[in-house]
Amino acid sequence: MLNPPASANTPEIGTKRPAIGVPICAARIRGEIGASPRRREDDAIHLFTMERTCDAIAQGELRNLGINRSVMIAALVKRIC
Repeated sequence: MLNPPASANTPEIGTKRPAIGVPICAARIRGEIGASPRRREDDAIHLFTMERTCDAIAQGELRNLGINRSVMIAALVKRIC
């Protein structure tokens, strides 16, 4: 079967999927733990930067650049917490 049947959770072909809304989730989590609010744009930049950095770690780019993986991960943790 080339095309699975459409369901309530699957948009029709040619329609745009809604944005995932990770910055909104981050804002909600920050509110729940009592952290100070940030702009959604700042959350999005943080997410994109984190994603790219994690990709670099996973793909061995740190090793190719002579960057210490443990130091990089510690720096990421410090930025998150």
